[in-house]
Amino acid sequence: MSLKKLLWRKYLFINRVEAETEQQYWNEKRKKHLANEHSEGLVLGLAVTETAPASLSVAVNAGRALDAEGDDPEVESPQEIDCAALVPASGDDTVYITLLYNTTETDPYFVDELGAYQNKFIQDTYVLEATTQAPSAPQLELARFQLAAGATEITDAADPDNPGVNE
Repeated sequence: MSLKKLLWRKYLFINRVEAETEQQYWNEKRKKHLANEHSEGLVLGLAVTETAPASLSVAVNAGRALDAEGDDPEVESPQEIDCAALVPASGDDTVYITLLYNTTETDPYFVDELGAYQNKFIQDTYVLEATTQAPSAPQLELARFQLAAGATEITDAADPDNPGVNE
């Protein structure tokens, strides 16, 4: 697709199509820059640690990442993810803590011509989850650990280079 932007001139009046084309130009330029000029992965923060006190939840610190598509999900405040439902009945499973860029439409307003509401904005959001499925692009893996049957807590690894079960 060939990108184009408006040539802003005096007496230029734009409609929805021109406005969307202009917005698309800048969004695609930004995403291409991020995806091609920077590396996919964590940009800042997003450390995954044990909760205090230790439990079957993990804490994810605020931070920002960059995915393979040039989107940059940002977690603005610390989050806690409950992993209790992932404790296996027997043996152990690998649990992945993942981050995925998402968007949500916001700010509804009523349109008389349609007789219905529609939204004004698209807001950047994210999906932060614990899963036993290995992530695939554009999902980002923040952490992984082995969770054993009968686990009652997940703790920080005593040796980060060689974590044990439930660490």
